[in-house]
Amino acid sequence: MYTPAQGVARTRMAQDREAAEFAALRLLVGSLAHDFNNLLTTIAGHASLIEAEADPGSEVQESARAVVQAAERASRLVRELRHLVRPTPSQPRRVDLHEVISEVVDLIRPLAHNKVSIHLDFRAPAAVVQADPEQMHQMLLNLLLNARDAMPEGGVLTVETSLAGEPADRLTIAVRDTGCGIASEDLSRIFEPFFTTRKAQGGTGLGLAIVARIVKKHSGTITVESGPGRGSTFRVTLPAAPAAHNSAD
Repeated sequence: MYTPAQGVARTRMAQDREAAEFAALRLLVGSLAHDFNNLLTTIAGHASLIEAEADPGSEVQESARAVVQAAERASRLVRELRHLVRPTPSQPRRVDLHEVISEVVDLIRPLAHNKVSIHLDFRAPAAVVQADPEQMHQMLLNLLLNARDAMPEGGVLTVETSLAGEPADRLTIAVRDTGCGIASEDLSRIFEPFFTTRKAQGGTGLGLAIVARIVKKHSGTITVESGPGRGSTFRVTLPAAPAAHNSAD
């Protein structure tokens, strides 16, 4: 018979295993990231020189540009790895997530190509949380880029906010796409580091893992609803910051 004590023991074992995995990953990334970035900078620098000197439209110029782009993607991967495993000190303050969402949308709109339509549905009258603004930006950027990548043939990306609880003390951000969706057998692993359903398209499996760790760090929750051909909806719920009151002098 499965007892509560066995359940607690299994939970502790899972937590210990996760801690050990991240400790090993932190050690590996810390020892390699600096040297790896130096190599990538050298590669990208020389490839940029070749691209600039090559005849316009030539195969040499195209190849050099591909090398530069590959080096930039690899450098971004290193940064994501470091962000994932490095214990970054938080600097929490009152953050208006409506403003952050609008900033991130303005950032990715040029990257979403004309086939992806982005809609904002701010149902929450206010979307203020006590959080690290840089981490909120990273979380939302990763979620929106993930949604965009799920729609290579185009579609609709919607970001919706709402308040829940009594009183309204929880803020929910829903990021919805009309893309290919996620198979049911993959849903339980979608937030695991290095797990990706788009490996052939260059997915690293780090974006959603970073999102999950940021959400957890801010005492929030994240869920996903999806299915093949039905698109995906990621919902992040965070504690809403209490209303600010100005004290009289």
